[in-house]
Amino acid sequence: MYSDSDIAQGIDFGGSRVCTVFKIYPRPKPLLMAAGPHYSSLPFNKVNPFADVTDDHSQKLQNAAFLTCLGLTSCLLWNGASVALLWMAGGVESKTLFLALAYLVCGLPAANWLWFRPLCQALRTENTSMFRYFFLFYQLHIAFCMFAAVSPPIIAKGRSLTGILSATDILGDCGEIGYLYFMGFGWFSLESMLSIWVLQKVYKFYRLGGLALEMDSAVRSKASGQSKYSGSAFNTAGVPPASNSKLSPLPPEPAGFYNYGTTVDIPIDAAADLRKKEKELQARDAELRRREKEVKRREEAASRAGIVLEEKNWPPFFPIIHHDITNEIPAHLQKFQYVALTTFLGLTFCLFWNVIAVTTAWIKGEGVKIWFLAIIYFISGVPGAYFLWYRPLYRAFRTESAMRFGWFLLFYMLHIGFCIFAAVAPPIIFKGNSLTGILAAIDVVGNSALAGIFYFIGFGCFCLESLLSIWVIQQVYMYFRGSGKAAEMKREAARGALRAAV
Repeated sequence: MYSDSDIAQGIDFGGSRVCTVFKIYPRPKPLLMAAGPHYSSLPFNKVNPFADVTDDHSQKLQNAAFLTCLGLTSCLLWNGASVALLWMAGGVESKTLFLALAYLVCGLPAANWLWFRPLCQALRTENTSMFRYFFLFYQLHIAFCMFAAVSPPIIAKGRSLTGILSATDILGDCGEIGYLYFMGFGWFSLESMLSIWVLQKVYKFYRLGGLALEMDSAVRSKASGQSKYSGSAFNTAGVPPASNSKLSPLPPEPAGFYNYGTTVDIPIDAAADLRKKEKELQARDAELRRREKEVKRREEAASRAGIVLEEKNWPPFFPIIHHDITNEIPAHLQKFQYVALTTFLGLTFCLFWNVIAVTTAWIKGEGVKIWFLAIIYFISGVPGAYFLWYRPLYRAFRTESAMRFGWFLLFYMLHIGFCIFAAVAPPIIFKGNSLTGILAAIDVVGNSALAGIFYFIGFGCFCLESLLSIWVIQQVYMYFRGSGKAAEMKREAARGALRAAV
C-alpha cells in the first residue's frame, strides 16, 4: 500500500493492467526576492532624494544634484530680492521686477520637473531615456546659470539678473545694491561650476555604469527563461520535455489551497521554449564574437599602417576631442604636455577675462567696436590655439614626428608674441583698449576705476601666460635639439627639396 502522498493509477494496455505510481510533493514556497538597490516599483511621484534606494555612488550623485537644485533656489531668491531693492530705489522699471519674479516662479518648478526628478528616476531605474532627458535640460540649466552670471545687456539692460555686467553698471548709481549684485554674480558662478561637476559625474556614471547595467539585466532576463504567466517562475532547466505525454495535467487547485491565492499553470513545453531561447542567445553571442574579432583585426591593421584611431573623450561630460596624456604620451614627456595644457587653458581664461573687462569699459562709454574685437579674439583664439600649436605638440610627443615639432615651434612663437602684445596693448587698434594691457589699463582707469581694475587684472594674466609659455617653448626646444629631431627635420627638408628639383 502507498502512503497518502502516493497515488496509484491503473491504465489498461491490451487487456493487462499496469499500475503507475505518481509521487505528489508539497508545493514549494515562493522565494521572497528582496528589493535590490535599483528597485523600480516605487511610484514616480514619491521620489525621495535621500531615500536609500540606490547604491552609495548613485546616492552621492543624487544628493549633489539636489544641492544644485537648492543652489538654484537660493540664486533666484537672491536675484529677486536684489532686483526688488533696486526697483524700490528707482533704478529699474516695474517690468524688470516682474521679469526677476518670473525667473523665480517659473525656474524652481521647471528645475524640479525637467531635470531633478528625471535624474532621480534615472538613478532609481537606470533608464537611458531618463538619463538623456536629464542631460538635455541640465545643459540648459547650466547655460542659464552662466548667462545669469554674465548678464549681458540684452533684456531690460541686463538688470533683471545679478550678473557681473549688471553689477558693474549698477555700482556707479547705487553702490550698496551694486554689492548685492556682485554677491549674486558669485552665487550664479558657484552654481554653474557645481552643475558642470554634477553633469560630468552623471555622464561618467551613464557611460561606464548605466548602459552596461541595463544591458546586463536585459541579458539576464532573457537567459533566465522565466514564465510569461503571473506568479513566480520555476526553474525548468532540468525537466525533460513532456509534450508527447498522454496524461492530462492535474486540475488547478481551488483558491486558498495551501494558503495561496491564484494558481499558476506551467506549460508543459517550457523546456522546448528554453532550448529555443538558448539557441538564439548562442547565435547572438557567436555574432558578437565575430564582430569583435573583425573590429580587432581592423584595429591591428590600422596600427600596423600607422593610423591611430582617436575616440573623442574630452571633456568627459561632452566629448568633442581626443585627449589622453596618461596613456599616450611617454612618461618623461607628460610634464611638458601638462604644462602646455595649462598654457592653453590659461589663454582661454585670459581671452574670456578680456571680454569681461572690455564689456565693462564699453558700458562705461568706450564704444562698441572694442567689444566686437574682444569677442573676435576669444572666438578665433581658443580654437586657433588648439589646432595650430596644442594638438601638433600632443601628436609630436606621441609619434616623435620632427615635422610636427617644427609646426608647433612656429605657431607657439606666434602665440607668445600675441600674449606679449596683449600684455602691453599699444594704442594701435582703437587705442589698444580691445586688449587688457598695461597701457590700456592706464588709459581706462581715468574714466572708470572698476574697468581700470579689470584691465590691470587682465594685464597680470597675460604676463603670467607669457612667462609660462616661454618656459614651455624652451623645454620643448631643448628636447627637440637633444633628441636629434632637428637634424632629422633638416634631412627630411633636404630630401623634399631634392625630390621637388628632380
